Amino acid sequence: MKTYVVGDIHGAYRALEQVVERAPIHPEEDRLIVLGDVSDGWSQTREAVSLLLTFPGVILLAGNHDEWTARWMESGEVQPIHAVQGGQATVASYREGIPAEHLSFFQKAKPYFLDEKNRLYLHAGFEPDIPLEQQQLSVFTWDRSLFMAAALHREQFHIREYDRVFIGHTPTLRYDSSARPLIWGNLINLDQGAGWDGKLTLMDADSLEYWQSDWVTDLYPDEPGRLGSRR
Repeated sequence: MKTYVVGDIHGAYRALEQVVERAPIHPEEDRLIVLGDVSDGWSQTREAVSLLLTFPGVILLAGNHDEWTARWMESGEVQPIHAVQGGQATVASYREGIPAEHLSFFQKAKPYFLDEKNRLYLHAGFEPDIPLEQQQLSVFTWDRSLFMAAALHREQFHIREYDRVFIGHTPTLRYDSSARPLIWGNLINLDQGAGWDGKLTLMDADSLEYWQSDWVTDLYPDEPGRLGSRR
């Protein structure tokens, strides 16, 4: 079994389909870890979740957008902040109803995942000096301080407790406009802006080889996506 990691999808099913086709990943054999924010932005959250569920070993790590989506699915109410951050596209994608397995997928999202090789996966960040089990979910879904610390030290940055740490949440395009994954020390950020105007990245957690989609604005030329919220 190999382990693959995919960054923030934000409803970009076409991008997800591309990276799955371009990588040598085998749904029945390999483990797929999703770094959160599957929903909100582009119009195909429902299709993206359906594709992810074809992987029996898929693991979703809770992102802030996944939390909003789960609350909407449970209550039928869209929070104002969710609506203006891409949530309306998610609601529209489920206009024909919410499959039970999709609701369960979001409800079962994990705050973090530590694998058998001491590699840590989570959506946003964490406090390295505090045991994981003592930290609030909001830290795992919202924190940017870990990535900002890495941005200061770049290749010299190191989190001593873990072999590697994979995150998303903070788009990397402002640091590398080519949309390559950022690897600073043992911290790896796989949010290459698929929720905005970047690319989606899928990476082999062992070799760090990666596969990317086309620019999402080329895949969804007739949609504003989350860029519409900036106007």
